Amino acid sequence: MGEYTREAPLKKDNVVLHVILGGDPARVAGGFLIEDGWVDVSDSLYGDPLLAAPGDVIVYKKVNKSVDFNESKRKVTISVTAAAKDAKGNEPAGHIEIRTYDGFVSDYWKARPVGVNYQISGIYRKSGYSDLWPIYRLKAFLRVLEKRETGTVALPNDKKPFALNTPLDGKAYFSDSDLHPWFGRKEKFPSGHTDAAGRYQIRIASWHDAIQSGYGCNIKSDFSDETQTRVALNIVLWTGCTKTIDNSDCRTVLALIREGGRNQIAEAVKRLAVSAWTSLPKDWDKPHPNLNYSMKDFLHDFEQYTLEESQK
Repeated sequence: MGEYTREAPLKKDNVVLHVILGGDPARVAGGFLIEDGWVDVSDSLYGDPLLAAPGDVIVYKKVNKSVDFNESKRKVTISVTAAAKDAKGNEPAGHIEIRTYDGFVSDYWKARPVGVNYQISGIYRKSGYSDLWPIYRLKAFLRVLEKRETGTVALPNDKKPFALNTPLDGKAYFSDSDLHPWFGRKEKFPSGHTDAAGRYQIRIASWHDAIQSGYGCNIKSDFSDETQTRVALNIVLWTGCTKTIDNSDCRTVLALIREGGRNQIAEAVKRLAVSAWTSLPKDWDKPHPNLNYSMKDFLHDFEQYTLEESQK
């Protein structure tokens, strides 16, 4: 009998995952987890490992992924195919990770999930093993970010999620969410302006990078609410991180938000204000120079929204 055992340091109580795989590879562990009382919650998380709760178990299979961005035809083609079998005709074993507050544990700890050519088969959760508060904090953080990025836009509330920083075809909002609204429209883009769009004012480069990397290999190429959320999380994941004590990896802004202490949130906001979203405040008491919004204001909103998310 093959056995799979991993221990994930979750800050509070470590979770020990002991799954009897019966000699089967990691990619089929989902069936064994379900037999043991775990539930696949991937649909509620957009199938995104970044949104998984500490204690959740993520099962992957190995694939080959390629993305073709055709600007002239305004078309994005994502191709995900089965990975090559070995000399004996066996499929690759796949991979299993346990989500922690600040990263992912498998044979090792990493701040970010396994690479691009692994597709999520399921994200599994068992009562008593997972802490949902990091998910509430992420959702609250995104709500405040959306408020800062679109709150002052001169549009009706129902149009603000579709806001364009630079008008397109005479409109300050987009209505087609099939692609990023500025993708393939360079000829219409005025010099010296920004292509930021949507709930979190996402630029084409960030949308492109998230689709290209696409942790879990299931991100869509559209500009729907789901995709915008996943792109925003990808930006947060890759924004300025600090090295761990042993220099083995880095501490991400995403981890700071998930942990949720006031100092961690303030540090996360400062880092994102410098390199990602200029609508965010950098100082504790001094309001944002253009938006009259300080770090105290951000923390107040964040804590209120976190509580609201926990009560849904």
